[in-house]
Amino acid sequence: HSRLIAPSMLGKLSRMFAMIISDFDNPFFTEMLRGASSFLRREGYHVLSYSTGEDYEEEERIVNELKSYHLAGYMILTGQEHGHHDHIRKLLDDRKPLITIGSVPGLETHSIFFADREGARQATDYVIAKGHRRIACIAGPAVSSNSKERVVGYVESLAEHGMDYGSCPIVRAGLRSRHGHGYDVAMQVL
Repeated sequence: HSRLIAPSMLGKLSRMFAMIISDFDNPFFTEMLRGASSFLRREGYHVLSYSTGEDYEEEERIVNELKSYHLAGYMILTGQEHGHHDHIRKLLDDRKPLITIGSVPGLETHSIFFADREGARQATDYVIAKGHRRIACIAGPAVSSNSKERVVGYVESLAEHGMDYGSCPIVRAGLRSRHGHGYDVAMQVL
């Protein structure tokens, strides 16, 4: 392991890459971690992975602690959309390679975007086409722009099919949600 850390002691970029995700228990983020880690290892990087537990201050602490290792790059896959993002701004100012999920307000990063609205719309269209009328949308936190886009796609599909979306609930889920994880919420709705 000394060959991984030695370059950082000389102020050079190491062959280590940090991946910071919201929650190891969330299958979405663990799949992202698995895929990116596999690619990075094939390219000769050692991957350090961290979970913030959906805690913005923890994300800041992790990034600030890792800066002294002169990492080759960072993937911040937390989807945090609030806060001041000074820790991300500092990475960009230091010209560190950085990838985020979605945009970071006020900053220009390399970002991974998803067609959340269209995906939710297509999924809802499909369920309706199969004859289902008792439908619920299990959405993420209300503060998430991705979650908002999914809800819009869901509601658009319901409206297009003339369905009363008052009888098709939108239920929030997530680690910090008072409702619990998506699976638990699904079981409650059923």
